[in-house]
Amino acid sequence: MDYPFNTECTNRFTSMSDGITFEFVNFETEVFHDSVVFQDARNEHYQFTGPFEKNKWNGARFSFNSSDVEVLFVSDANGEETGFNIKIIDGYEASNDIDALWPQFAADMPM
Repeated sequence: MDYPFNTECTNRFTSMSDGITFEFVNFETEVFHDSVVFQDARNEHYQFTGPFEKNKWNGARFSFNSSDVEVLFVSDANGEETGFNIKIIDGYEASNDIDALWPQFAADMPM
């Protein structure tokens, strides 16, 4: 089932440990128009948009050394897709630090 047009939802994840790690189980949003934005406690934003290849972000894993992360999903009034699923892991993984990985993630997104 596809997500509806004009969707906007926010979820906040908190942890009592040293951070939070996310992994996309599946990711399929409308290219250029719909996005998932992660915002950490420093107010840094990391925006993932639908790639040209379906499920390109599947398995992508990234970690925040913040114990508070918001996830915002926004869709427009055009195409629909199946959306995304994320796995949430308690704890920070330095090898998957979002700041270190972000340049590569950003380079892989559609322009």
